[in-house]
Amino acid sequence: MKRAIAMADNCIDVYYKLDRYYLTGNSIDFALNYRDLGGDVTEMTILGNDVFAMALEERLRERGISLRVLKRADRPTGMATMDIVDGDKKHLHFAGNAMEEIELSGEDLEFVKSFDIVYAERWSRIDRYIKELKQPGQIWVYDFSKRLEQEGNDRILPYLDYAFFSYD
Repeated sequence: MKRAIAMADNCIDVYYKLDRYYLTGNSIDFALNYRDLGGDVTEMTILGNDVFAMALEERLRERGISLRVLKRADRPTGMATMDIVDGDKKHLHFAGNAMEEIELSGEDLEFVKSFDIVYAERWSRIDRYIKELKQPGQIWVYDFSKRLEQEGNDRILPYLDYAFFSYD
C-alpha cells in the first residue's frame, strides 16, 4: 500500500454523562482507518500539554502509527463536550485547538513531499503551503467539513485529487 501522512487536528470527544472519552479529529480518524486497512501512515500534528496528548501518543504507538510532532503547545488539547441525543452524538461545546499554531518548517515541507498520499483538512492551514508541497503523482485528500464557502477554498481545490464536503 502507499505511504500516507495525515496532518491536521486532534481532539478529544468527552462524554461526561457516560464517563468516557475518545481520541478523534479528522486526521486521527483517517490515520486509524488507513492503518486498519493495512496502510503505512504517519500522523503529523501539534500536541497540547495535557493527559489527552499523552493518551494520543500512546494510542498511536499501540496501533503502529508513526507520529511527527510539529510542536508542543502550552495549552490543552482541543476538546469537544459531547452527549448522545436520540441515538446520535451531539456536540455541546468545543474548546480550543492546538493546531491553530501550525507552522511548517523547510524540513517539515520536505517530509510531507516524501509521502504518496497526503490527507489534510482546514486546521492543517495547508492552503499556505499546498502549491509548494504538491508533488507529481502524489494523491491529495482534503476534508473541507461544512466550510463550503470559506475563503481560500478556490486556491486549494486545483491541487486536490479528492475533496470532501459535509452538509447539514
